[in-house]
This record gives sequence, C-alpha cells and structure tokens, in this order.
Amino acid sequence: MGLGEMKNALDCLNEALKIYRSTLKDLAKEAWVIDVIGFVYSQIGESEIAFKYYNQALEIQRQRKDLLRQAEILRKIGSLQSKLGKYELAMKS
Repeated sequence: MGLGEMKNALDCLNEALKIYRSTLKDLAKEAWVIDVIGFVYSQIGESEIAFKYYNQALEIQRQRKDLLRQAEILRKIGSLQSKLGKYELAMKS
C-alpha cells in the first residue's frame, strides 16, 4: 500500500470513528478503529501518533475489561517500541 492509499485509509477510518462515537456508541468497535488508525500511523513511520492511538484504544479496552484486546494492543506497542530501539520500554509493555 502506498502513502496515498494509507492517507485515504486514515480519512475513511477517521470518518468511521466519528460515526461510532456520535451515533452508534459502540466502544468495542470504536476501540478497534482507533487501534487500526494506530497501526496505519505505525506503517507510515509516524510512531508518536501511533502510540497516541494505541494508548487510546488500550484505555477503552481497559474500561471494557477485555483482556485479550488489551494484550493485543500491548503487543503492538511493545513491537513498535522495539522497532524504534526502545528496548526497556518494550519490555514494560
């Protein structure tokens, strides 16, 4: 996927996020969209923005007490930190 396609994906995901927040009020799907936004940012090299979205998704999953989704997001955070050479932080994730 090229950069243009990634930016288009982000536009679509942000629109979906608005819908989930305003109309559907579905926390599980909202967290999923936020997680995917974080993934897209990680793929285009915007690590700090990716961390922001991953942490938002993680907080929602903590509120929902969804341990599986929390573990998945923590794995992504740790993997991204490791890729950036932040090994100590990755070990804590």
